[in-house]
Amino acid sequence: MDQEFGLPGMPIEIGRAVSTDGGVVFVIRHVCRSVWFKRLLPSLRSAIATHEGERYGYVREEKLQRGLLALIAGLAMGYRSVKAIADVIEADPLWRRSLGKRISQPDLSRLMELLARVGEKPLKRALAESAAEGRGGLHIDGDSTLIELHGTQEGSSYNGHYHCTGYHAGWMVDTEVGKVVALWLNPGKAYTSEGQTEVLMGITEMGLKVRSYRGDAGMPSPQLMAQLEQDGAAYTLRLKSNPKLDQHAEHLLPSGPWQAGRVFMGEFSYAAKSWDRERRVVAKLQKPKAKDGAESLFWEGYYFVTTRKDEAEIVVSHYLQRGRAEGIFGEFMQTMQPNFRHEEKVKNEAWAQILALAFNFLVDLRRNLPKEGAIRRALKLTQDLADPGFVAIAIERVKAFASANLTMFRAHALKLFNVFVKHGRGEKVRVHPTLLRPGWPGILMTLDSCQRMRWQEEATNALE
Repeated sequence: MDQEFGLPGMPIEIGRAVSTDGGVVFVIRHVCRSVWFKRLLPSLRSAIATHEGERYGYVREEKLQRGLLALIAGLAMGYRSVKAIADVIEADPLWRRSLGKRISQPDLSRLMELLARVGEKPLKRALAESAAEGRGGLHIDGDSTLIELHGTQEGSSYNGHYHCTGYHAGWMVDTEVGKVVALWLNPGKAYTSEGQTEVLMGITEMGLKVRSYRGDAGMPSPQLMAQLEQDGAAYTLRLKSNPKLDQHAEHLLPSGPWQAGRVFMGEFSYAAKSWDRERRVVAKLQKPKAKDGAESLFWEGYYFVTTRKDEAEIVVSHYLQRGRAEGIFGEFMQTMQPNFRHEEKVKNEAWAQILALAFNFLVDLRRNLPKEGAIRRALKLTQDLADPGFVAIAIERVKAFASANLTMFRAHALKLFNVFVKHGRGEKVRVHPTLLRPGWPGILMTLDSCQRMRWQEEATNALE
């Protein structure tokens, strides 16, 4: 029960603890206002009505919206399975009030069944649109990553390069905004470029503009390059070295001996047997430094087929920024920790899309954080004796970097203690930040693009 008592000169109010997920209020409101979410609902309802009609009730917008919100918000808040999401909804009144009603594990499992059967196209469209939202086009990097599996999932197989069994997941990310554009599950032994062309064609068929594309060796298939050229997208793709490329590059080398470590750039026209015509190839040639200090006798060549008009040095520099894309997908893996528990591949595919949607949503929340570190007033965690079980925030000046990874952001800006407090006018929720890095309080105050509300007002509106 809520209590009111006083100390000399200090009235104190204590409310009953509700949950440690105070940030779910902001998460659910922001998802509901996303353009991609508003477009996803009617397309899924139409597909479900054709497939199952009223069997599970998800043809009704209210139930479908509540189920999707539960899945996306649950993953965004760090819960890793349908059961874990259902359990927190059952145990946490703030979750139930934010969603409007309780939703059970059987209902969420039925929704996953429907998404696996009819949700492939709507979910993939929503994912691409969430990456492109508010922008004039996509700047894509494509690659693949082995996701290890522990079970008997359909489609998994052993990969000799990674020495484990799993899905050789293909992915595309937009390096300008740090979001996942596409994610699909290939068999473990699949080639690294499998699905890239088909997925790219699907994105353009959605009406989304691909401005640029960058890929590692193994990506530049004739079909992929033709599609990119047809769409007017600038691309830079690394080519695997071979004797013919080395032969074309020989005229770029200096006439005399050259010092180890020195790099030469150049370009030439080249057509592989499978290509329909010659294309521009930029070469980076260097003589490596031996570890023992001895001069290397042979030079190494790195080759890039491109439609960019920049000088060779700029093209190579642009390609070498691919580490940004690998970092984005690495953050997805670290933050979402994808685990595919279903035996059927179609269910795992649907789960992958929802994981990526939740990741993109977290990136949206984090984007207003300051990115530079400086001496500033920082917030420090201390015990609050006036409110047992919670904490107070003290101010000190420290050297702090507010550009945190998503795991830290979720833990410190979304996992918020809160209480219900009863007043004469009704019941409100009080949010208690457990720890906020410099600049992080503002992120929760700017979730509403139309207004800037205080935390208590945001939470109160969600409860009312």
